[in-house]
Amino acid sequence: MKKLIISTIIILTLTSPVLAEKTDFPGVGLDIFKEPYSKKVIITDIIPDSPAQKAGIKIGSELVSVNDKKTKNLSSCAIINQISPNTESTVKLVVKNSERKLNTYNLKTEELTIDEPNREPYFEIFWSQIAPRNLKDAVPIKPEIVKQFSRKYKKNILPAVTYWLNRKNQMMPGFKYCMTDSEDNQETCLVRLWINETQKTQADEMKYKFLQSDMLETAEDEITLSPTWIQKYRCKFEYSN
Repeated sequence: MKKLIISTIIILTLTSPVLAEKTDFPGVGLDIFKEPYSKKVIITDIIPDSPAQKAGIKIGSELVSVNDKKTKNLSSCAIINQISPNTESTVKLVVKNSERKLNTYNLKTEELTIDEPNREPYFEIFWSQIAPRNLKDAVPIKPEIVKQFSRKYKKNILPAVTYWLNRKNQMMPGFKYCMTDSEDNQETCLVRLWINETQKTQADEMKYKFLQSDMLETAEDEITLSPTWIQKYRCKFEYSN
């Protein structure tokens, strides 16, 4: 059974279509993250030349409401579908800046294009079989965002996010080596890599308590930062506009 699972993973890695280096989607240009403990919605990134950037919204600010709905009462998917609707519209945002001042913005959505120059599509497919479901798309966290996290998040989740980001960087050279090997040896190389990484995870889970949290696999909402276009792709299966 284990051999069948590993073979399926390798086949998926080697045969899946390559993702585009550019992604187009409508929106105001915000990436957001809803902190699972405080329920605060933090603006984690802003797309260059987007309506949000032109309005002067800053990374690390708190998104208090969207279209007159308090974000603390909305799921991440509901917020994503408000700030990135499928049709052209105007989005009303209330944002609290670093000085705790509330500002209201009425932004018209635009078709946004983002580059993904650092994404290795085959690696991402393989990585998704190694990392916990809720951390496989994690991105590095800027200091101004960390300041907004609750103590609980910093204690229970942030160490795991840092751990898995480091693991991803450490695994990349081995994966690249496998992919440059001959076709006859690729599958064997990838199987060996998968087994080694799985064994390392099992050993580290015994060693580090922060890797034992059920939230890493079972939390229904986001537990760390990921780009809006990835969240929107996930959310389209749960909500419709």
